Amino acid sequence: MQGNYSSKRSFSTSNFFDLHVHGNQNIIREAERLGYACIAVTRYFEDFNSEFLNEFDNLAESSNIILKKSTEISCKNPEELRKKVQKSRKRTDILMVRGGDLKVNRAACEDQRVDILSQPYRAR
Repeated sequence: MQGNYSSKRSFSTSNFFDLHVHGNQNIIREAERLGYACIAVTRYFEDFNSEFLNEFDNLAESSNIILKKSTEISCKNPEELRKKVQKSRKRTDILMVRGGDLKVNRAACEDQRVDILSQPYRAR
């Protein structure tokens, strides 16, 4: 993740961050009300498109908290993971991989372009 997190709010230990929010404007408003400093609006790889980018830009302009774009990748094998990471890395702030399969988990952890491995024990 890149960027200056002090651009909208000053950082203190009472601020909260949620880096995995599947939501809309209502969720963002609730995060503001609860005192969050930043949330990452997450879309699945298949749903990350220009429509979402336009929606995200509108949300970011009207928000009082820092918003980050996040992509969640789900894949069956390391080769598919590498292809999806290649397509996603430049267009998102946070790139996460939904794990579970040991080979996918390992490939995600070894790839420096992946920020988060979520659910590493899923289905086990």
